[in-house]
Amino acid sequence: MSLAEACGWTLLRSALIAVCAVPVCFALSRLLSAARGRMQTLLWAVLLTLFFTPDLVIGYAYYNFSLSLIHHPRWNELFYALLLFFKVLPAGTAIVYFAPPPPISPQALFCRRLAIPASQSALSRLATLLEYSLRGSWRAVLPAGLLMFLLAFQEIDLVSLLNATSWTVWLFDQQAQGLPLSQTLQNALLPTLCQVAVIAMVLPILLKSRAAGGIQRTAAGTARGWIFGLLCGLLLIGTLLVCIVPFQIVFKGTVEGWAVLVRNPRLFREITAGIAMALAASIATYAVSGWLVRAPQRTQFGWCRTTTAVVLSLPGFCGALTIGLTVLSLFQSRFLNRWYDTPLPWFAALVLFLLPRAILLRLLEAAARRRESLFLAETLSRSSPSRAGRAAAGRLLWQLKYRGRFWSIVFLSWWAYLDPTLPSLLRPSGLDPAPMRLYNFMHYGQAGGLSAMLVVTLLAPIALIVALSLLLPPLSASLRLPWMSRSP
Repeated sequence: MSLAEACGWTLLRSALIAVCAVPVCFALSRLLSAARGRMQTLLWAVLLTLFFTPDLVIGYAYYNFSLSLIHHPRWNELFYALLLFFKVLPAGTAIVYFAPPPPISPQALFCRRLAIPASQSALSRLATLLEYSLRGSWRAVLPAGLLMFLLAFQEIDLVSLLNATSWTVWLFDQQAQGLPLSQTLQNALLPTLCQVAVIAMVLPILLKSRAAGGIQRTAAGTARGWIFGLLCGLLLIGTLLVCIVPFQIVFKGTVEGWAVLVRNPRLFREITAGIAMALAASIATYAVSGWLVRAPQRTQFGWCRTTTAVVLSLPGFCGALTIGLTVLSLFQSRFLNRWYDTPLPWFAALVLFLLPRAILLRLLEAAARRRESLFLAETLSRSSPSRAGRAAAGRLLWQLKYRGRFWSIVFLSWWAYLDPTLPSLLRPSGLDPAPMRLYNFMHYGQAGGLSAMLVVTLLAPIALIVALSLLLPPLSASLRLPWMSRSP
């Protein structure tokens, strides 16, 4: 298969996934808005689990199943598309749920529809209604659809293990087989232009929509019985396919290969290296994103920040493979070659890869922030004469402000830690992160020892996250770290 065919097939599959997922995202958003208490917590837990389940686990668990479909490629492609649908669905749902209220209400849209002259052509009427709908109740369609399309189009880890068709696998295989880097970059131009074209069509509408004010958000009604049952059934199927079955397969193999860990002390050094690099890149990216998304009206150069944010985010929108190949070529040049065999290329690529995600998390934080409550808690922490009052204010500040920032950095670190593409291209000699090395082993099939190493590789950062989440809240009254100090 040629690059053009692989790129065209990936483009079609990604577009179909995004189109099918957008109405489901809106239905799930309404369900989340109507749910209360434990039900809302459970729904968010399911969606976050679907999104953050590592592609390494899913691909490794279904590797043998994919091989059994080698004579039925259409079924294999359909199975991969189904898994990808459930992986990108939570991202689109979060965009729809946290999107600001539209500037045009449904009542205003109805009045505009009545005001269209009957003499107008059908095409003109459709264009007018589409324009107003995208500024009204469909305001979140474009950002949600764009995000899910890009996530599906750039995916490389899962598609490689499941032996499906994608331009990312085609390009990476060409580079691994010894194709000159200049030729690889030339081949990468076609899929990059596809992504840039989609972004260029949607981005002006998004910026214009963001500048428009919103109406007051109305309370969401309860979902109909059959819709509620359909959504719950869909989430159950997704949880089974993406989470329960893969982890059951991995843990079953872990029991058989636990003794292999004793003979692999190198694994723990690789885990430490991966966590350290992920943390460094995540904290740096989160700090940069805070400066980029600060409200334009607070500074004289707000337009400059917006332009800088868009320009710096474009590499991250194009995916890890494109970033890795570009940074690799830059550090092979005469001016940067002295830093080629250092962690700097890997670090720089991770920052570019994480930056759009960090900006999105910052915007979601701002959308969910309760500013009045936060102001009162900050005032209490500074002005309360009693120690108990200041301690209570510190706990409130953790809940209202610092907890969201902590989890944003956790999410960024998780993405950076589990990415095997960038270290495969850019790591210095002798610095192999555990997820990358295990990912290379997974292409040889399932094994008990490999399952055990995979479980330990995942449990190590999870244990660190749990420890920090327990230790940081009691210290929140006195915690004043630079990356937490300013609000976007």
